[in-house]
Amino acid sequence: MSDTSKIQYIIRDGVLRLHGQLRYQDRDLRIACLKLISCPQHSVCLDLSDIPSLCSPEIQFVTKMVHLAADNGKHFRVRLSKTLRQIFSALEVDGLVEIEQVEAPRDGGPGPLPASPPPGPPAPGRP
Repeated sequence: MSDTSKIQYIIRDGVLRLHGQLRYQDRDLRIACLKLISCPQHSVCLDLSDIPSLCSPEIQFVTKMVHLAADNGKHFRVRLSKTLRQIFSALEVDGLVEIEQVEAPRDGGPGPLPASPPPGPPAPGRP
């Protein structure tokens, strides 16, 4: 995880999860996205569900990452909160980017970054 004051991120299983205020000019953001695109998974995800807001340069940055991923043979999707999904839709960017919408945390604030991936469903034959 990055310890910068600009953004915090974690990359796990083809998912780059960001936390905090996003700034497209942030060097750590660019490095994290390049690491995501370089990961071994064919399908990768930029998780922005804990980002409170985006401005047009950040949205443009996301679309550039989609194109860069495609140029590298990756399937790229973006995970957004309902609010950010509405912004992408209003700007008609949702047709350029595959979007996965998630519910916001119950308290309305950003949730903490997980220490480990959430448990999956039990294996067949296990309770």
